[in-house]
Amino acid sequence: VQLHGAMEDGTLAALRDVFAGEIWLAEAAGGPVATGGDRIVFDQGRGGTGAVFDWRSIAGRAELSDALLAGGIGIDNA
Repeated sequence: VQLHGAMEDGTLAALRDVFAGEIWLAEAAGGPVATGGDRIVFDQGRGGTGAVFDWRSIAGRAELSDALLAGGIGIDNA
């Protein structure tokens, strides 16, 4: 499951109690760091806009090897 936005305390723990799959947390460019999920989806922010953000802003993040990239990915920048 992919979650967006701030979570109340205990939300992830409650979800893990009833869901055996991976939990992916969306992290918007320039937004708060997503923690507690199985993977991070790095995104431009507001979904569905096709807008690209500066991927250099996440360079060096330890999570990159398991992360997913979203936000304005096309033939010219993939």
